[in-house]
Amino acid sequence: MALVNIQNIQFQNNPSPFQSPLRLDITFECLKQIPEEIEWQLIYIGSAKDELYDQVLDKFSMGDLDQGVMQFTIESNPPDHTKIPSKEDLLGVTAIILTVSYRNQEFFRVGYYVYNQYTDPELIENDPTEVLIDKVERNILANQPRITHFNIKWGNEEEKIPDQNNNNFNNVMQDMQQLNNHMQNMLPNPFQKYETIDNNNSTNNNYMFAEGLNIPMSNAFQTLNCMNPY
Repeated sequence: MALVNIQNIQFQNNPSPFQSPLRLDITFECLKQIPEEIEWQLIYIGSAKDELYDQVLDKFSMGDLDQGVMQFTIESNPPDHTKIPSKEDLLGVTAIILTVSYRNQEFFRVGYYVYNQYTDPELIENDPTEVLIDKVERNILANQPRITHFNIKWGNEEEKIPDQNNNNFNNVMQDMQQLNNHMQNMLPNPFQKYETIDNNNSTNNNYMFAEGLNIPMSNAFQTLNCMNPY
């Protein structure tokens, strides 16, 4: 049983210009005192083809946590667009991933698809050769979190880890490449405020739907329990 449960994640400024900071409000609960640090890491996927282009937007630790519910905000710089290898990788579908670890063991991972696009009709119709980064909008599909829990050792006791297939980073990347082919059909009109996506269009992609991330209250999440791949 996990001693730390991530209860809620909300993006403050979404959608927003690509170059604006990312802000996430996070609520989590410690079921007992956690004497050692837990590590948080926010990662932007620069290219679905190569992990070399992943960008760590923020990485920090919290230590000696008391039992109870806590809240905090992550505020990070946007991805460095100059480190994204191609125009095709920058525009369209990518992902942002939040991982949480204890004693160098990842126990929680949530990924969100990100859709980067122009919102100016003229730029959509006449796509510039070079990306005009100040005209690109970043839209995080915050109501489609993909969640993975990993069984880890929280104490000195031996914990038997179930023998199950990993559903890890590679699965997200494969889905992301497939999704890019039909993303336009799944997304709402880019000139209207994003609200929801028809669940009927996603019966084969194993996504998990909910408003934000609210694990205790929601039956919308199909929790995945896996071995830690690291």
